[in-house]
Amino acid sequence: GVNFGGWLLMERFIVGGADELETTCCGAIRSPYAGTDCLEANAELALTRMLRKRGRLDLIDEFRDKYVSRADFARMKAQGLNAVRVPFGYWIVSDTAFPSDYYTGRGVEYLDDAVRWAEDFGLKVILDLHGAPGSQNGKQTSGEESPDWRPARFDVNATVRILELLAQRFGKRRAVIGLELLNEPELPVEVSLDLYERAIPAIRTAG
Repeated sequence: GVNFGGWLLMERFIVGGADELETTCCGAIRSPYAGTDCLEANAELALTRMLRKRGRLDLIDEFRDKYVSRADFARMKAQGLNAVRVPFGYWIVSDTAFPSDYYTGRGVEYLDDAVRWAEDFGLKVILDLHGAPGSQNGKQTSGEESPDWRPARFDVNATVRILELLAQRFGKRRAVIGLELLNEPELPVEVSLDLYERAIPAIRTAG
């Protein structure tokens, strides 16, 4: 399988290294980080704040619409692949469960697209909560890179709610074979255990 990193959580180290990015559907597209440096935008949260101030959130929409498309799923099928992992930030699922400065746009509809395209081509999907409410590690992989981040900022309640919403929406879809509860957490053991002990039964009940 493959991993669609950088699409629904715009990690700078994946999609910010060049002003243009090659896509399957649309040729070269502009990186949302084009014209910035790491001091301006070191991760998606900082980038979003900067683009909002400039009135250019449309650059995020354009990127999400083109960076991954149905053509990528057709290409995976043609190359004999059978599964894809789709990382995303919590703000893609809901902008009310944990209000923040992230930009949702079409939000969960992008996950709808990915699951539908996977079903069209007989592929399987693992949905990966890559960026959690409050951040699980304070690194750009979670959407926010901050040296001041502390584990106390991680919000267990909001994270469980996001996972419930995902289970309700995708739990019965034949392409979805897994839900990754949290990517690369740097949390105390007791906090992680609290999340897992609450999230797993909540997901099973919801989905």
